[in-house]
Amino acid sequence: MPGITDEQAFRQAATRVVDLVFTDDDAYLDALPESVESAIATPLAEVYLALEEGRPLERLDRAVRLLVDVAGGVMSEMPPELADLLRELRFAGRGRT
Repeated sequence: MPGITDEQAFRQAATRVVDLVFTDDDAYLDALPESVESAIATPLAEVYLALEEGRPLERLDRAVRLLVDVAGGVMSEMPPELADLLRELRFAGRGRT
């Protein structure tokens, strides 16, 4: 049975972040500190679109890099589970290169 590829692991890590923050009722997003919400909402929406629309890996990679970059500035204000998933996503992105 073939193992998971680096690209699959990267896409799964991105999906976990999107699924945590973008709930049907936006309750998680709305509960974030304003500084975190304003920093990550737009880059995370780009990650979501790249995943949902099946955009090329390069497009997803750019969106994730932007998300990880802006998230770094507000990481200390995030709930631990979001910070952990973003660190996992950063690691998954590095594992592909």
